[in-house]
Amino acid sequence: MGGINRVEDVAERIKVELEGKRYLLLLDNVKGNLVLSRIGIPQNIDGSKIVLTTRLGHICPSIMDQNVKVEKLSPDEAWNMFKNVLNCPNLSDNPNIKRFMHLVVKWCDGLPLMIRMTASAFKQRDTEESWSDGYKNLKKWLQRGDDESKEMYKSLSFCREYLDNDCQKNCFYYSALDDDGEWMRVTGRNVLERLKSVSLVEEGKHGKYVKLHKVIRQVALYNLRASTEHEYLVKASEALQKPPDVENWGKKEWISLVDNKLETLPDLPDCSLLSTLFLQKNSTLKIIPPKFFEKMEKLLVLDLHCTGITEIPLSLSWLKRLKVLYLNGCTSLAELPPEIGELQDLEVLDIRGSGVKDLPDQTKGLSRLRRLLLSFTSSGDEVKNQAAEFNRNVISKISDLKELVIDVESQQHLWNGMLNAIIENVHSWTKLATFQLCFLDGVVVDIKQVKDDTLKLCIPEEATLGSFVGKLDDFDSASFQVFIGCQISSYPRIPGFWKFKSYVKYCSGEGQQLRVSKLLAKAGALELVDHNDLEHLYSSPSGLNGIQGCLIESCNKIRRIVDCNITEDSPILLNLGLGPRVLPRLVDLILLDLPGLTSIWSDDSLEWPSLERLQVRGCPRLDKLPFSQQNAMKLRSIETEKDWWQALQWQTQEVKERFLPYHTDR
Repeated sequence: MGGINRVEDVAERIKVELEGKRYLLLLDNVKGNLVLSRIGIPQNIDGSKIVLTTRLGHICPSIMDQNVKVEKLSPDEAWNMFKNVLNCPNLSDNPNIKRFMHLVVKWCDGLPLMIRMTASAFKQRDTEESWSDGYKNLKKWLQRGDDESKEMYKSLSFCREYLDNDCQKNCFYYSALDDDGEWMRVTGRNVLERLKSVSLVEEGKHGKYVKLHKVIRQVALYNLRASTEHEYLVKASEALQKPPDVENWGKKEWISLVDNKLETLPDLPDCSLLSTLFLQKNSTLKIIPPKFFEKMEKLLVLDLHCTGITEIPLSLSWLKRLKVLYLNGCTSLAELPPEIGELQDLEVLDIRGSGVKDLPDQTKGLSRLRRLLLSFTSSGDEVKNQAAEFNRNVISKISDLKELVIDVESQQHLWNGMLNAIIENVHSWTKLATFQLCFLDGVVVDIKQVKDDTLKLCIPEEATLGSFVGKLDDFDSASFQVFIGCQISSYPRIPGFWKFKSYVKYCSGEGQQLRVSKLLAKAGALELVDHNDLEHLYSSPSGLNGIQGCLIESCNKIRRIVDCNITEDSPILLNLGLGPRVLPRLVDLILLDLPGLTSIWSDDSLEWPSLERLQVRGCPRLDKLPFSQQNAMKLRSIETEKDWWQALQWQTQEVKERFLPYHTDR
């Protein structure tokens, strides 16, 4: 575009060139939202395509049809790229050098930019000694300040500049204090989502943690060193046996000595500005000096998890502003001092997997405690007794808890008594957002408020439901989502599930379960999956009249959805009020993989007054639908397999022609 300087002129020139043409436009490294018309790009015509690359996940959502995340390279891809950039094929013939090559590639962790720059740096190395020396110095490479490392800083620091505020930037820097590759619990989800969107952190398994890549961690520390905003001391994973000189502790806001071999700590460090102290994963640290905490009056976060400490000094009481205390994995720690009751600002206490059996009575006074994580370690009746005693004496008095997580070091079959003992008080904790029991065999009981007025309950079997139905009055008024026996329960499959006030998904059940029936009477949507002995839908005396969405899948013995053969002794649809308005509010009905299903209803006498959508798949014995010229007046969508639809039997040709326009093949 020689000779053209004004943006408007450039845009007009581009528009003229592309007008009426089919084009492929490649935009690299986009750093902001685009208005295509302003840069002369015409509307998509004749199959024209635009492909853009960006490091920022939130860029251009309005013009994007497909979002492709570029993942890290696989181990094989990383190895091939490293060899291609290195361009020294004979080096890998030496098994010792090849070993170092693999170590270097592993350190790059699949990042193409890191692989390219590292391979370039190793090009001149052709001996075992030089590769050994290069690998030893690799971790210090990013600290040298040469042209190559500056290029890396420039590239990665670019992402940091797209953080919106100091809170997000501080969260990013805070992550760098932890040791390399450490997984961190997601607490500030909004901040972390922003960090993820600009590629500064990666989400861990199950969405519960984020990981700061080692290279980005180095960038964060580099930026911290250049900043005057924060004073910090980081000596993580350096096999230190002695702490840094006490003079270096003085004016620091953040100190991280994670994953070392510390045996001692300073007697009385002057840390009047310290807000964060990470000492976790120092298993050789047995003793904390008696006065250690006396000059840390501004400390907010103290992490001692997986240390070898046997007791906590009384100087803990000086930490009046402490908000977070991690003691999980401190197996040699047998008890908490009574002074813990003086930590009036404490919000998070984690003692899971520690040697602490009982919380001191003073714990009741922690009025701001919001998150409590602990363990039960006994077995059999002792577990139940311990749970009941624990519940009565301590937990029930901490009325403002928002999250309670209990790791239970026993098997699933021992849990019902414990759950019943604890649940007696759960309902009285009106602020509780999460209640979770985690067992050795992987079973998890999880109650949590997903919204202010929505209770979410996930339990492994129907029997446990008795602990809640009849005790939680929330089922009568508030919204709820209940998942029973579900391996994956995070996302319901019924279309438009968000519009239902209450929802039940029940998997792998057995028999006619009246506890569930009572719950279904209050539900707006229902999913039944993998019930091998269920022959028809069932209900409590109040029926299924509130059900608006219903999905039934992989119930091999089910023969009818609604059974009209009611007797006094049968719980099936007992007192449902059978007649033309059975299931009067049902909008969506989805029937999947039901090999024994022969009918939805015995004839066409039901009104189906609200039914709008029907989906049928994998129901070979179902040969007719319960519809006529007079019912199902709102039905506008029928999705089925093509062959199944063609084989359907209809009451009359007129009925078939009525519903034919609403049918689509799946």
